[in-house]
Amino acid sequence: MNHLIINNNLRISTIWECNALLADYQMYYQKIRDFHRYIGSIKQNELHDRFEQLYTNAKTNIDSLAERITDIQDEPISGYRELKKITSIERGLLPQTDEEMIKEIIRDHAVLLDRMKSIRNNTTITGDEETKDLIQSYINEIKKSSVTLATWSKRPKMHLETVSLNFNKK
Repeated sequence: MNHLIINNNLRISTIWECNALLADYQMYYQKIRDFHRYIGSIKQNELHDRFEQLYTNAKTNIDSLAERITDIQDEPISGYRELKKITSIERGLLPQTDEEMIKEIIRDHAVLLDRMKSIRNNTTITGDEETKDLIQSYINEIKKSSVTLATWSKRPKMHLETVSLNFNKK
Protein backbone atom coordinates (compact mmCIF):
# COMPACT_ATOMS: atom_id res chain seq x y z
CA MET A 1 0.00 0.00 0.00
CA ASN A 2 2.77 2.48 0.91
CA HIS A 3 4.49 1.65 -2.40
CA LEU A 4 1.32 2.67 -4.30
CA ILE A 5 1.08 5.92 -2.35
CA ILE A 6 4.74 6.71 -3.02
CA ASN A 7 4.35 5.97 -6.74
CA ASN A 8 1.17 8.06 -6.94
CA ASN A 9 2.88 10.93 -5.13
CA LEU A 10 5.82 10.67 -7.54
CA ARG A 11 3.39 10.55 -10.48
CA ILE A 12 1.69 13.72 -9.23
CA SER A 13 5.10 15.30 -8.66
CA THR A 14 6.15 14.30 -12.19
CA ILE A 15 3.01 15.84 -13.68
CA TRP A 16 3.58 19.05 -11.72
CA GLU A 17 7.25 19.14 -12.78
CA CYS A 18 6.25 18.52 -16.42
CA ASN A 19 3.81 21.43 -16.25
CA ALA A 20 6.49 23.60 -14.65
CA LEU A 21 8.90 22.57 -17.42
CA LEU A 22 6.19 23.42 -19.95
CA ALA A 23 5.88 26.89 -18.38
CA ASP A 24 9.68 27.30 -18.37
CA TYR A 25 9.91 26.19 -21.99
CA GLN A 26 7.19 28.61 -23.08
CA MET A 27 8.91 31.56 -21.39
CA TYR A 28 12.24 30.45 -22.86
CA TYR A 29 10.65 30.20 -26.32
CA GLN A 30 9.30 33.76 -26.12
CA LYS A 31 12.61 35.09 -24.86
CA ILE A 32 14.59 33.43 -27.68
CA ARG A 33 12.13 34.81 -30.25
CA ASP A 34 12.66 38.28 -28.81
CA PHE A 35 16.44 37.84 -28.96
CA HIS A 36 16.12 36.59 -32.53
CA ARG A 37 14.42 39.86 -33.52
CA TYR A 38 16.88 42.20 -31.81
CA ILE A 39 20.33 40.90 -32.67
CA GLY A 40 22.53 43.84 -33.54
CA SER A 41 26.17 42.96 -34.07
CA ILE A 42 28.35 41.93 -36.98
CA LYS A 43 27.67 38.34 -35.87
CA GLN A 44 24.00 38.84 -36.63
CA ASN A 45 23.61 36.21 -39.34
CA GLU A 46 25.16 33.46 -37.23
CA LEU A 47 23.17 34.27 -34.13
CA HIS A 48 19.97 34.91 -36.05
CA ASP A 49 20.13 31.40 -37.50
CA ARG A 50 21.13 29.85 -34.17
CA PHE A 51 18.34 31.58 -32.24
CA GLU A 52 15.84 30.52 -34.89
CA GLN A 53 16.97 26.92 -34.46
CA LEU A 54 16.67 27.20 -30.66
CA TYR A 55 13.14 28.57 -30.70
CA THR A 56 12.03 26.10 -33.36
CA ASN A 57 13.32 23.23 -31.21
CA ALA A 58 11.65 24.74 -28.14
CA LYS A 59 8.33 25.00 -29.98
CA THR A 60 8.53 21.33 -30.98
CA ASN A 61 9.43 20.33 -27.42
CA ILE A 62 6.57 22.39 -25.97
CA ASP A 63 4.12 20.55 -28.20
CA SER A 64 5.49 17.08 -27.45
CA LEU A 65 5.64 17.78 -23.70
CA ALA A 66 2.03 19.03 -23.66
CA GLU A 67 0.99 15.88 -25.52
CA ARG A 68 2.89 13.73 -23.02
CA ILE A 69 1.15 15.45 -20.09
CA THR A 70 -2.18 14.66 -21.75
CA ASP A 71 -1.09 11.05 -22.30
CA ILE A 72 -0.39 10.61 -18.58
CA GLN A 73 -3.92 11.74 -17.81
CA ASP A 74 -3.55 15.38 -16.92
CA GLU A 75 -4.08 18.78 -18.47
CA PRO A 76 -1.11 20.79 -19.69
CA ILE A 77 -0.85 24.23 -18.18
CA SER A 78 -1.88 27.10 -20.42
CA GLY A 79 -2.52 30.79 -20.16
CA TYR A 80 0.13 33.40 -19.57
CA ARG A 81 -1.01 34.17 -16.01
CA GLU A 82 -0.76 30.50 -15.00
CA LEU A 83 2.58 30.06 -16.77
CA LYS A 84 4.03 33.11 -15.05
CA LYS A 85 3.06 31.75 -11.63
CA ILE A 86 5.17 28.61 -11.90
CA THR A 87 7.97 29.38 -14.34
CA SER A 88 11.53 29.75 -13.15
CA ILE A 89 12.58 31.54 -16.35
CA GLU A 90 12.49 35.31 -15.99
CA ARG A 91 11.62 37.66 -18.81
CA GLY A 92 13.17 41.01 -18.11
CA LEU A 93 14.56 43.70 -20.32
CA LEU A 94 16.35 42.65 -23.48
CA PRO A 95 20.10 42.33 -23.03
CA GLN A 96 22.09 45.06 -24.77
CA THR A 97 24.72 42.84 -26.41
CA ASP A 98 24.86 39.49 -28.14
CA GLU A 99 27.20 38.21 -25.44
CA GLU A 100 24.66 39.12 -22.75
CA MET A 101 21.97 37.27 -24.72
CA ILE A 102 24.12 34.16 -24.88
CA LYS A 103 24.89 34.29 -21.15
CA GLU A 104 21.19 34.61 -20.40
CA ILE A 105 20.31 31.68 -22.65
CA ILE A 106 22.95 29.52 -20.98
CA ARG A 107 21.54 30.49 -17.55
CA ASP A 108 18.07 29.53 -18.78
CA HIS A 109 19.46 26.23 -20.04
CA ALA A 110 20.68 25.52 -16.50
CA VAL A 111 17.15 26.14 -15.17
CA LEU A 112 15.66 23.86 -17.82
CA LEU A 113 18.26 21.15 -17.14
CA ASP A 114 17.59 21.20 -13.38
CA ARG A 115 13.88 20.75 -13.98
CA MET A 116 14.48 18.03 -16.58
CA LYS A 117 16.81 16.08 -14.29
CA SER A 118 14.21 16.15 -11.53
CA ILE A 119 11.59 14.75 -13.92
CA ARG A 120 14.02 12.11 -15.18
CA ASN A 121 14.74 11.01 -11.59
CA ASN A 122 11.02 10.73 -10.78
CA THR A 123 10.30 8.76 -13.95
CA THR A 124 13.18 6.38 -13.21
CA ILE A 125 11.53 5.50 -9.89
CA THR A 126 7.98 5.26 -11.28
CA GLY A 127 9.04 3.31 -14.37
CA ASP A 128 7.60 5.86 -16.80
CA GLU A 129 10.06 5.08 -19.58
CA GLU A 130 8.25 7.10 -22.24
CA THR A 131 8.47 10.36 -20.28
CA LYS A 132 12.01 9.52 -19.20
CA ASP A 133 13.11 9.02 -22.82
CA LEU A 134 11.42 12.24 -23.93
CA ILE A 135 13.08 14.24 -21.15
CA GLN A 136 16.47 12.63 -21.81
CA SER A 137 16.27 13.76 -25.45
CA TYR A 138 15.60 17.32 -24.22
CA ILE A 139 18.57 17.10 -21.84
CA ASN A 140 20.87 16.01 -24.65
CA GLU A 141 19.64 18.81 -26.91
CA ILE A 142 20.01 21.54 -24.26
CA LYS A 143 23.49 20.39 -23.24
CA LYS A 144 24.64 20.40 -26.85
CA SER A 145 23.17 23.86 -27.45
CA SER A 146 24.81 25.23 -24.30
CA VAL A 147 28.23 23.95 -25.34
CA THR A 148 27.79 25.36 -28.83
CA LEU A 149 26.76 28.79 -27.50
CA ALA A 150 29.54 28.87 -24.91
CA THR A 151 32.11 27.99 -27.55
CA TRP A 152 30.67 30.50 -29.99
CA SER A 153 30.78 33.33 -27.46
CA LYS A 154 34.50 32.77 -26.85
CA ARG A 155 35.55 33.30 -30.47
CA PRO A 156 37.85 36.26 -31.00
CA LYS A 157 36.22 39.33 -32.57
CA MET A 158 38.46 39.23 -35.65
CA HIS A 159 37.53 35.62 -36.31
CA LEU A 160 33.84 36.45 -35.95
CA GLU A 161 34.11 39.24 -38.49
CA THR A 162 35.81 36.85 -40.93
CA VAL A 163 33.17 34.21 -40.36
CA SER A 164 30.38 36.76 -40.84
CA LEU A 165 31.93 38.12 -44.03
CA ASN A 166 32.37 34.62 -45.44
CA PHE A 167 28.82 33.72 -44.44
CA ASN A 168 27.45 36.70 -46.36
CA LYS A 169 29.25 35.62 -49.55
CA LYS A 170 27.36 32.31 -49.74
